[in-house]
Amino acid sequence: MFGAHGRVLRVNLSESTVSEEAIPEGLYDQFLTGAGLATHYLYNEVTKGTDPLGPENRLIAMTGALTGTVAPSTGRFTWVFKSPLTGVWAQSNSAGFWGVDFKKTGYDGIIFEGVAPEPVYLVIQEDKAELRSASHLWGHGVFETTRLIKEELGAKFNVDWHRNSRREQGSVCQHHERSPPGGRTMRRRGSHGLQTAEGHRRKREEAGESGKPIGLPRGGQETVRAA
Repeated sequence: MFGAHGRVLRVNLSESTVSEEAIPEGLYDQFLTGAGLATHYLYNEVTKGTDPLGPENRLIAMTGALTGTVAPSTGRFTWVFKSPLTGVWAQSNSAGFWGVDFKKTGYDGIIFEGVAPEPVYLVIQEDKAELRSASHLWGHGVFETTRLIKEELGAKFNVDWHRNSRREQGSVCQHHERSPPGGRTMRRRGSHGLQTAEGHRRKREEAGESGKPIGLPRGGQETVRAA
């Protein structure tokens, strides 16, 4: 399908592994991309009675078919998970630049599972992704964490940041904060207890290196201009 790379990253925090999975083509016809596709994975991998704060829950980030293109209002991405606040399906959506930069690395989404034995962050480059220790970042605020990661990786990386101190793990109404490159506008998302679910995994942030831009299909540019 146009606008989809056809692959997701699966990150097992318990085993500290990152693998790539192909997305069956037929799923795009049923669920398109974004929240629909993420919900398919959640429904099939999380069973009834799963503890929202346990290792069997999934934290799934997914981009849309138009994410990364010049189409207006498409720079969004969504997280789908079982909510610790309601105990059922939940979605938390955010805008900004991270979704665009992540899409340019060549993946449509990320599926997190398990619980990390220590704080970690995920580094994503084109055709390469790895977990790194975030113990030295634990307890720092948004701006300091962003600065430290950019010192380690380079200014071109876009940092998707999570406030996951032990004090915050008990709250179900926390907010996620993102600090894009160049000091651009901060973004928040924290609905349905997403931040708490992330904190219990000891998953701190994702840093993505922007790759090639994504074009529109034939006639797409003209449609955007007309809109």
